[in-house]
Formats: sequence, structure tokens, C-alpha cells
Amino acid sequence: MNSYDEAFHEWNTNLLFTRLRMTSLFLLMCYPFFLYVDLVLLKDVGDPLFCYTLTGIHTAGFLLSIVFLLIYKRVRQQDTFMRSIWPTFLVLVYIACYIGGGALSSLNSHRLTGNIDSYVIILIGVAAIFPLRPQHFASIIIPCHALFLYFLTLVTENDFTLHSKQVNTTLTVCISFFILLTFYSYKKKDFLHQCKQKEANENLRKLFDINPYPLILSRLDDGRILLANERAQKEWPLAAEGGPQYDTRYVFRDAEDRAAVTEQLQKTGCLKNHVLQQMTAPGFTRWAMVNYETVEINHVRCILSGVTDITELKKVEGELAKHASIDLLTGQRNRRSGMEALAQMFAESRNNWVECTLCFIDINNLKQVNDQYGHREGDALITTVCNVVAAKIGPKDILFRYGGDEFIVLFFHKSTEAAEAVWTAIWQELSAINAKKEKPYPITASHGMFYFCSGMDVTIEDMIEAADAAMYKEKTSRKKQLSDNSDSAGSSLPLVH
Repeated sequence: MNSYDEAFHEWNTNLLFTRLRMTSLFLLMCYPFFLYVDLVLLKDVGDPLFCYTLTGIHTAGFLLSIVFLLIYKRVRQQDTFMRSIWPTFLVLVYIACYIGGGALSSLNSHRLTGNIDSYVIILIGVAAIFPLRPQHFASIIIPCHALFLYFLTLVTENDFTLHSKQVNTTLTVCISFFILLTFYSYKKKDFLHQCKQKEANENLRKLFDINPYPLILSRLDDGRILLANERAQKEWPLAAEGGPQYDTRYVFRDAEDRAAVTEQLQKTGCLKNHVLQQMTAPGFTRWAMVNYETVEINHVRCILSGVTDITELKKVEGELAKHASIDLLTGQRNRRSGMEALAQMFAESRNNWVECTLCFIDINNLKQVNDQYGHREGDALITTVCNVVAAKIGPKDILFRYGGDEFIVLFFHKSTEAAEAVWTAIWQELSAINAKKEKPYPITASHGMFYFCSGMDVTIEDMIEAADAAMYKEKTSRKKQLSDNSDSAGSSLPLVH
């Protein structure tokens, strides 16, 4: 016998003991009616033996009920007694008395009326009320029924009547045994299922507690949290506000995200590596990767959510993305990132109205500065021009480093005239820096513009080439105009716009 069987038999014995108590109370409540039947309704019956026998059966039932209730009151709370063989022994004795009393009552009635209904009723009632072990019930019913059949032959004169009642009562015994076997098997199966379910829940709880990652078990239909492990409780004080808690606040972005995930779970049963972003405090973002699994706990469909915090990983990923898209020298977009922005603008222009001006910028005399003053001064020249440009363009405009000394500005929603006005401000700022004469070389740049709007039949390369050509034209013209100033300045570099 395994531990489950032992636990069931102990539980079943307690159940039998409790039901025997209820039966005893019922018999006590019925005794006034039995007394009324014996002393009033049957007082004129001509057979004194019948009356004495019936009264004796009723009195014995009354006394047996009183005795059992006294025993029950004394021993019910004694675990040692309840785990011994005595409760089973008492139950079997009393049930044998009930069946024997029913058989005796039927034989007594048969002598007077030919009726044996009491025996049949007791058999069915015992089988339905008391889920005895089948072997125990058989040990009681077989000798009792054998004696009943024997005494039935003594009180029945007609052979046909005798055989009919013998067959009927024997069939009743078989039916009562089948009823008891069915009820007993069902209760045992249900008990074992509950035990295994309880054990599974305990194992689940243990797995919850030892798991190093936050785990939350919530109902599939409404999201109410049923269970959360210690790690989840530390990360989210689930009971801090009191009342029921719902998983939307912890393992989903919002209600819409939960609805989408739930729909997926109902189709596939699981969802892996679902990334979500949560605002855990003002100004603080938490990133998490959640794995969802549908499970059934106590006949309730639930979502088991396992959470992995990837906030630090996201920070690293952000830094890598930043380094991949930012020019390290200037801190502005690099060529890859800038060209992606251009491509996005160009794609949007196919469906929506887009107006912009592309400005191509080339820093003047970078090679000479590098050769004469070193690459550190060359880098300083690049960053100075870049910082001035970045300070003058609008917040929606895009600046990126196209090459070594080449930059592109994408002026959104600006005509060429508006973009030229910005460039004038840039030029004035560079002139102001040069006026301070902090550098032994002039800081200047050349530019070229190209206006673009939706519907124009050009490519990105066409736009850049056109702006570059305009820039080169300006650079050439300025050099020619200032060549005389460059000669008169000696070793100083020409100021080229």
C-alpha cells in the first residue's frame, strides 16, 4: 500500500465516522416517530411478538445511537485513536447492526404482512451513504444475507413467494454492492487526484521559490495574480496597495499588449522572448524579456510569466547603436545614420508632401592645417565648424558627417532662401570666431544647396551631387577672388567662403 492509499483510507475512515454520527443523530430524531408507531399505530395488531420485536429493534437502534455519540464525542479529537483500527471496527459493527436490524425488521414484517422492504431500503441506503471498502462490505453483507435467506425459508410457506423474494433480495445485494463499489472508486479516484494536484501545487510553489528570476502566475481570463515567487515580490511589492493585483502592471506593457499576448497564447499555448518596456518610476525605464506559458491550476487556465531584466543589456545595446550611428569626433550622426535619414525622408515623400533643402558643406583648407599645424589642429577645425553649424540649425534639421571634411545638413520644411538665411548666420558666427584671432589660421567653409520636394524625379545621389557641385563652384569662385589676399598675407592661409 502506497502513501496515497494510506492517506485515502485514513480520510475515508474519518468520513465514515462522521457519517455514522450523522446517521445516529438522524435515528435519535426519528425515535419519537418510531415510538408513536409502536405504541399508537400498531397497538391493535393481534401479534404481540411482532410488536415486541419491532419495539426491540427501535430501542436497540436508539441505544446504539446514544452509545456511538458518546464514543464519538470522547475520541473524535484523539489522533492516536482515529489512526488505529478501532474506528474502522466500530463502523463495521454499527453497519452490520444496521443491516442486521433491517433484515430482522423485514423478517418480522414478513410474518405479518409479507413485506421485506426494510431490508432492501437499508441495503441501498448503506451502500449510498457509507463508502466502505468493498471487501469490508462483502464481509458484512454475505453472512447477513445468508442468514436472511435461511430465516426467510422458515417464515415463508409458499415456495413461489420464497423464491421470488430470495431472487429479488439477492439482486438488491448485488446492486447495493455495485453502488458501493462505484461510490468508493469515485471517491478514491477523486481523493488521489486532489492529492496529486496538491502535490503538484506544492512542487510548483517550490519551483517558484527557488527560481532566481521573477515568476508570476495569473489567471488567463482577467489577469488576477494567483502566485508570485519571492524574487517577484522583491522587485514588485504586489501586496503593498492591498486588494487584488493584476499582471498588467508587471509582465505586460499595457492592457492592449496583454490582449495581444493572450490571443497568441490561446492559439499556441506559449510565447517566448517577448520584450517590453516599462516606466517603473518617473524618468526610469525598465526593459524586460518575458516568456509566457499557459498552464492549468485547479481547473483554472493561467499564464505563467517568467521575467528576465534586460535593462543593462538594453543600455549596452543603446551604446553600441549610438557608436554605430554617431561620429566619434564631432558627436553628430555619421554617414550611415545620415544616409538612412535621407532614405527615410525620400521614402516618405512618395506618399506625403515633403519639402526640404539639402546643404553640402566642405571645410576649407583642412589639408593645409593638418600639414602645417598637425592633425590635432585639423580635428579642432572640424569640430569648431561642426559645433557652429549644429548650433544654428533647427531642432528638426539633420546634420551628419559625410566624409573627412564634408558635412550635409537636411533642412526640413525650408526653402532655399530660408536655408541660405541659416547659412548666413553660420558664416557670421565663423567670422566672429576668426575676429578673435585665437587660431593661426582662418576657420571657413564652403556650401552648396539643393531644394527638393515631393514629386521631383531625382535620386538621393542626384541631390548630393547637385549640392556638391554648387559647393565646389562657390569654393572655386572664392579662391579666385581671394587669391590676391592670400599672396599678400604671406604664410597665412586664404580665407575662403
